[in-house]
Amino acid sequence: MNGQFPHPAVFAGEPIRRDKRAGSLVRTGLVLTVLATVTALALWAIPGELLSWEAVGLVALGSVLVVLFYFTLGISSGRARDPKTVALVIVWFLISSEAFFMRSTEGDETLHGSFVFGAYAEASMWVLSFAALLIVTLRSPQYLNRMFRGPYKWLSLYGLLCLVSTIFSPQPLFSLAWALKLLVAILLIELYASQVCEVDDITRFLRTLFWAFAFISIAPLFTAVLDPVSMFEEGGRLGGYVSWDLATTESGLLVLLAITLFNSSRSSAQRKLLWVFGGLGAVLMVLYGGKTGNIAGLLGVFLFCVLQKKVGTGLGLVAGIVAIGALILLLTPLGAYLHEYQASGLGSTLTGRTPVWESTVAAIWKRPVFGYGFMATKFMSTSMELEWAAEKAHNVFLEVLYNNGLVGLAFFVAMNAAILKNLSRVIRRSRATASFRSMAAGCLAIQASVLLNGIAASLFGGRVSGPSIMLMALVGVSDWLARANDREVKLGPASVVES
Repeated sequence: MNGQFPHPAVFAGEPIRRDKRAGSLVRTGLVLTVLATVTALALWAIPGELLSWEAVGLVALGSVLVVLFYFTLGISSGRARDPKTVALVIVWFLISSEAFFMRSTEGDETLHGSFVFGAYAEASMWVLSFAALLIVTLRSPQYLNRMFRGPYKWLSLYGLLCLVSTIFSPQPLFSLAWALKLLVAILLIELYASQVCEVDDITRFLRTLFWAFAFISIAPLFTAVLDPVSMFEEGGRLGGYVSWDLATTESGLLVLLAITLFNSSRSSAQRKLLWVFGGLGAVLMVLYGGKTGNIAGLLGVFLFCVLQKKVGTGLGLVAGIVAIGALILLLTPLGAYLHEYQASGLGSTLTGRTPVWESTVAAIWKRPVFGYGFMATKFMSTSMELEWAAEKAHNVFLEVLYNNGLVGLAFFVAMNAAILKNLSRVIRRSRATASFRSMAAGCLAIQASVLLNGIAASLFGGRVSGPSIMLMALVGVSDWLARANDREVKLGPASVVES
């Protein structure tokens, strides 16, 4: 060695690792310092007349999102992280974003480009999410190869159709913003599906959806509690800034996700959490008062148990939720709301839905093939004579037909047929594992609940909300469950690993 000792950093190796960790900490500290400085400058630069809690919330939320992406993308360590983690963060945020921003703009105002601050704020967060997805795609572009294969082709074709059709929309910029969110959701589902290696990855994905629906279901409750005087002011249903039909559906999906994940939970603590939030979801489902949503939620719970040949358990769960509902009707103004609704005669037109359906069908016949453009239903009241200013078709099939015509409906039906085929294949297999059969039964109950609720609500085909992302996610979940279960049957007790 020529009388020279090796450098201790090379000899022992430990100082090098310490230096790398120290460098990573320094880099992270510098980035966070810069981000904090930029955030402070952004708040300082906002004119006094525009400075509001909404503006402060936007800057704060954007900063938090940037930090999350900084760590999950692996920028903080200089090494690329697992793409699945980034996908889960963005999926959670896309679903949860509707609870962060208060926005309500009438169709005629939107038509003339008059948007509230919350609309711009939420759209900016979608752009930020798209930027993070773009970074992941540049690192791992392989998932793009499956975009037009198997059941994923229906998702991709539908997304592209919606994107192209925005040029026909009465307000293309508005439609384009929603099309961006739709495409981000579709690409995230395809990205995650391409990275799945074992059944725990699917459980992790469903668990992320569970916490997203828990957040958006409970958020309006906090809004109502902060203003208890007006908690039941709007006709007896739980108040706050909330779309009752959508909130009821989301709470019902929270219940279904809880029972779907219950069998795959490995610890008593996880099962207790599922019981707590599932029970809370049942309470909120009743409080939000969506009639079709409650029926769809109850039937979804019963269907889940029937598919597992546990009819008694299903009847018990349904009876328990009905008992909770009866107690809520007695103790809250919701009972008075239902009584007034029955006396008003609105039930004969399904709360004014049937006239909207008649006008929508008449309009669809004028442009049946490609429709009026993605999100065009937002402007229905400006182009049709309606008894009230409806801004959606209030039916999932009419929503798709009006916006994207028979072509869009064909993609939607094909997507749901693929989900049904894959999940049914898992449930029918006599040798299917109990965990796979339970998960497939839960997903099939979720699909049935969304579609049944879609008879009286626009849960797909327009605004990209939690239920629509949930339904699209079932394409990836059902495909992987079917293929993994086939392999499990062939390998016997061996663990399932995706090649």
